[in-house]
Amino acid sequence: MITVELESPRPPATILASLRAHAAEWRESQIPVELRRVGVTAFEGRVEGDTFTLVYERSWYGLGAWGENLRARATVAPIAAGTRIYIIVERYLRDGALPALGGGFLTLIGLLAFGPRALWLLLLPASSLGIPYILGRMATRRMSRTQNPDADYLVRRIEAAVADERTASSSGAAS
Repeated sequence: MITVELESPRPPATILASLRAHAAEWRESQIPVELRRVGVTAFEGRVEGDTFTLVYERSWYGLGAWGENLRARATVAPIAAGTRIYIIVERYLRDGALPALGGGFLTLIGLLAFGPRALWLLLLPASSLGIPYILGRMATRRMSRTQNPDADYLVRRIEAAVADERTASSSGAAS
């Protein structure tokens, strides 16, 4: 897991507005070649309450991606001198419930067809969620900005939005 803490003299609402404005720009921007090579096809950013979330959309989930997506969450909190921004980058399962539902359905059919002898089928839904979760936790623990350039890119995008004075002045003029 990568954690970064930033401070800005601007208020939280201005920081969130800057992140929201940049998210629209990132969605339409050119993705760097090194990220395209590992299957990144788009970015998705959204603001919910005091948290901004930036995720990758991938075209494939090979062994290098661990079958998961990266997520950067930036939570803003007011402080006396402006805003403190906490950034956490981690891997997360996306749409992990579908394999578990399929495994659960298969288990139910097996129990109806074969009775209690089919209880071993309960391992299917457990493993369809458990194994990816464990692999994701292991990958998240080993994550660093120097060894994971795709995770570092998410952090740099958020840092750039927080430091962007253009957005600060346009947000201040609109107020």
